[in-house]
Amino acid sequence: MSDFNWILHQQEGQFFERKSCFDRSQGKVRRRPVRDVARDVAETLAAMANADGGALVLGIEDDGAVSGADYPKIV
Repeated sequence: MSDFNWILHQQEGQFFERKSCFDRSQGKVRRRPVRDVARDVAETLAAMANADGGALVLGIEDDGAVSGADYPKIV
């Protein structure tokens, strides 16, 4: 298994978390506001830092599907 494949098949738990950058509710796929994603990242990293560490991956759905992080470059 390649270095990337373990991320797709790893079960979420105390030491591993996936965060999507897309909102798939209401039958539409929309980019989540960057502030919402940043808040989720900060909360997850703080929780992991206060525990035993872990890995956070952005742009992968809970089912392991790669969706990416499609945000425009900020100038």
